[in-house]
Amino acid sequence: MKLEIFTVPKYGYHVFMIAFLLIFSFYIEQVGGLFPNNKEKMDYVHFVGTYQKTESAQPRKLAKTDFPDGKTYSQIIIKGHFDQQVPKGVKLYMFMSSMRVQMWKNAKRIFTYGERESLPSIIKSAGREWAYYQSEGIEVHDQIEIHIQLVYRNNGKSVYQNFLSSFCIGERYTLLTEQLKKYFLKIIISFIVFVMGLLFLVFLMAFRHMNIPIAKGSVSCGMLMLTGGACTLIDYKCTTLLLENGIFIMIFDYVLQLLIGGFLLLNLKNYLISAKFIKAANIFVYIWSGLAGLYFILQGTGKADGQELILDYISVLIIMIVIILILLVVDLKKHSDKKIKELLYSCIVLTAACIIEVLHFAITKRYWIIVLEAGLFCFTAGQTRMLLIYTKQNYEKGKRADELEKELVQSRIAVMLSQIQPHFLYNTLTSIQELCLMDPEKAHQAITWFSQFLRGNMDSLSTTELIPFEKELNHVKNYLKLEKVRFGDLLEAEYDIQVKNFKVPALCIQPIVENAVRHGIVKQEKPGTVSIHTYEDAHGIHIIVMDNGRGMKFDKDRNIVIHDNIKKTHIGIENVRRRIKEQCSGTLDIVSEEGKGTQVKISIPRQNAEKF
Repeated sequence: MKLEIFTVPKYGYHVFMIAFLLIFSFYIEQVGGLFPNNKEKMDYVHFVGTYQKTESAQPRKLAKTDFPDGKTYSQIIIKGHFDQQVPKGVKLYMFMSSMRVQMWKNAKRIFTYGERESLPSIIKSAGREWAYYQSEGIEVHDQIEIHIQLVYRNNGKSVYQNFLSSFCIGERYTLLTEQLKKYFLKIIISFIVFVMGLLFLVFLMAFRHMNIPIAKGSVSCGMLMLTGGACTLIDYKCTTLLLENGIFIMIFDYVLQLLIGGFLLLNLKNYLISAKFIKAANIFVYIWSGLAGLYFILQGTGKADGQELILDYISVLIIMIVIILILLVVDLKKHSDKKIKELLYSCIVLTAACIIEVLHFAITKRYWIIVLEAGLFCFTAGQTRMLLIYTKQNYEKGKRADELEKELVQSRIAVMLSQIQPHFLYNTLTSIQELCLMDPEKAHQAITWFSQFLRGNMDSLSTTELIPFEKELNHVKNYLKLEKVRFGDLLEAEYDIQVKNFKVPALCIQPIVENAVRHGIVKQEKPGTVSIHTYEDAHGIHIIVMDNGRGMKFDKDRNIVIHDNIKKTHIGIENVRRRIKEQCSGTLDIVSEEGKGTQVKISIPRQNAEKF
């Protein structure tokens, strides 16, 4: 049965959807188990009264159409009463947005939140989170006074309205259930993006483990999905009810924003073509990395506040992203690969979504989030689709390469066996036997050459890489020395080696030399010479094997050799030709003329000549 390794990626979407539905069903079941009273609703309390900037300022009536403006007032005093009773023992929840709050009942302070003394020294505010007052009993006629001070200067217009409209009575789990229902779509989209990013990275690790090549920048792409999904999952109105630690969530959120910026810059850089554009993008990446390091130092030592820093950082990030986008537009004209363009377009959509979110935040002091989620979702879908396509293509290439490798091994075995055929072994050993009687010292040397020749053939079976030319040349010399022992003065060898610091496929020259000896030199009555010459020019490196033997007729188109009117396919030479082409992108050309000799020329292009 044929095993298809690519079956999992091929059906990745189906696997993901099934896994997602199972996980989500389990999640909903757990939520239902955690919140047995999820059919209950929070009881929202409204505040009736006036607001003023200071004690001496003119009070203004609170109304749905007239809430204090967070951009105008950095602090306000609210006086009045709740429109219903807050029974003793219940929790009165309110949503804080980087503010300090003090509450009085009938001139007695009953609640304090966000004071500097209660916070770590390195931060100014507790961020955005739900806080609650454990009621000691508040009646409708009780006079309530609330002092609110915003920690930061740049605030949204509706910050006070959000605070005043968040008063509610009930249990934390009930409030969490309501918030989850309210932001259900947003949470689902963020969760999908997060899980897709996680699966993306898992697939990358699996492909790397299977030695399947992956696209450039895939890791930064997966990390961008993962951090983007995690960041958009942080909805303070839900998250701070799950993890009752607003400070940790706030810092984690800012860290994710820094990571998103870094991975976005890296991802955009991967699509640039021009070397100078890539250099500029690298500078931006280094700058952002330095700023991130500075952020941790300043925040960690309390020299600056993280929220104030992140706003300035985002402004710098937008400038760098816009510049890289301009460079991409210039480089886009050079892209001929439609797949690269598709990947780039999904990245541009995400970048545009980020810019829109930042501009919206600059105006309203709050994120839309849904725009960023839409951009992340498009980016995730596009990148995942292209990852599967790219990986499938690389898998098929790898599969073909494995097939070629097997063929290469078989051809090397065939070449090696052709060198140690019984008649060659018999003739060589016979020659050595005669030398043992006539010239023992020379016989000893011949045995050394013979063992080195056999070792060279065996070594060729254990390597698939190119070998140094000098190693192949030594193998050829051992062969010619053995043949000279047999043929004596009938065979001569000449070497003109002008360049030797390059690599060639194993056993690519020895078969050519053997053909020159067996079919060229020894078939004629007069002595012959085999010469090996190497040189380098502007086109690359050239190896020439030439003999002055009897020559032959050679049909280049059909790769047929004609000796004594007998047509033969030159399998050995064809094996060498194919290996030179596949491993070096080189060529092998034969020129032969009957009665004058044969010349075989191997040419390796300069860009493929692996020097050492």
